[in-house]
Amino acid sequence: MSCPSLGGRSGGRSRALKVGGDTTLRRGHVGDSHSRRSAMRAWYAWCPMRTLSLTHPRGLVDRRTHWRRGRLRPRSPTPPDNQRMDTLMDTESALLVAEDIEKRYPVRGAAREAHVLRGISLQVRAGELVSIVGPSGSGKSTLLYCLAGLVPLSHGSVRIAGARFSELSVGRSSRFRRDHLGFVFQSYNLLPSLTALQNVQLPARLARRRFEPRASWEALDAVGLADHAQALPGTLSGGQQQRVAIARALFSKPELLFADEPTGALDARATRLVLDQLRLTAVDGRAVLMVTHDLEAAASADRVLVLRNGLLHRELVAPTTREVFDAVELAA
Repeated sequence: MSCPSLGGRSGGRSRALKVGGDTTLRRGHVGDSHSRRSAMRAWYAWCPMRTLSLTHPRGLVDRRTHWRRGRLRPRSPTPPDNQRMDTLMDTESALLVAEDIEKRYPVRGAAREAHVLRGISLQVRAGELVSIVGPSGSGKSTLLYCLAGLVPLSHGSVRIAGARFSELSVGRSSRFRRDHLGFVFQSYNLLPSLTALQNVQLPARLARRRFEPRASWEALDAVGLADHAQALPGTLSGGQQQRVAIARALFSKPELLFADEPTGALDARATRLVLDQLRLTAVDGRAVLMVTHDLEAAASADRVLVLRNGLLHRELVAPTTREVFDAVELAA
């Protein structure tokens, strides 16, 4: 049996698809739907990598072109083998996955670069409160900013809720952080012309999200500042401004909250209040990643990551304050 073919140009202007010597489909006269479908099936059976096009000048188009244009659905990829399945399921269940991330900065007047982070890999799962500790200069804050996508990586990758910052444009990455992440910075980043309540509501207003005004009051009340809702940041102490910044992050209910020294300017009572709120935040599919020098605050976390010279020196699970202290001392 011969392969289906198209009539050549030498045979006249009309072109026909011939299957087994019978003309089943002619250009310019496509026939009824039944004959058209029969001709297409015959063509696929004989030429699996080519497809008939009734509008193409030559009548034929490579099927891979159709794949690129979304006209044909390619085959599903081969599933991974059983040996990798457990690892993949464990990685996909994590809210944040960092793989071999490095950060280098150029040094003025020197040919070499300063290595701040040296191949750190970690995971943060939903429902976890994870703290990062280490000596000064070990790269804690840099690691936090790299994980949040605020500082570009020199090497490695970070995935948060299935999204990789390296695959997102600047605009899309900014919108992703706005809609899914929360931040508590050491500098507070409060607008001086807005009241404490307005600063708490600001992220929702910028995102044009509807919100209940009462919820913003409750966020301030959770950190003990309901009585200062109408106060400007300039009239508040440093600890009060920090609590406003924390209330702003809590009000947004982010999937992952990054906190850089959230208790650095707080007294003992306010520290306990804030840590309780952070603990309540790490529920219902959300998580908190916190950098701190306060060893008691670090010990309140589910896991403690100890950094040393840009490396992940040790990981502690539900440690005591003494265990955190000993680990930091060994990393110094």
